[in-house]
Amino acid sequence: MNNYLKYTLYVLPLVLFVSMILHDVFFNKKKELLIDDFIDIEVVRARKYKNIIILKDTIAIFQKTKRVFPKKSKHFYKNYYQFIESVETPYHLFKDSGSNIMVIIKNKDSLFYKLHPL
Repeated sequence: MNNYLKYTLYVLPLVLFVSMILHDVFFNKKKELLIDDFIDIEVVRARKYKNIIILKDTIAIFQKTKRVFPKKSKHFYKNYYQFIESVETPYHLFKDSGSNIMVIIKNKDSLFYKLHPL
């Protein structure tokens, strides 16, 4: 009887570890936003995990995605929202397929960010 308890204590953590890995592989449906993707969503909730931002629990964007400015005009928020991680929710996110520029509409202002691969 003592041997069964001993083996159970060795096997149980191993089974838990393997099940956590399988759960992450098969049930984690996060998708990296790519240049070919089209996206037009209202972001109400965004989570930060390691170096990525997870939008609506499915779309992953690099936290340090840098803001780009239009060449001909100066933007009011020049020193603010330099990285996408500093934009607070809610906001509207739009990206056309084939483009690496994301547009965030926040308080009736348009902020442009260049898509950074993960």
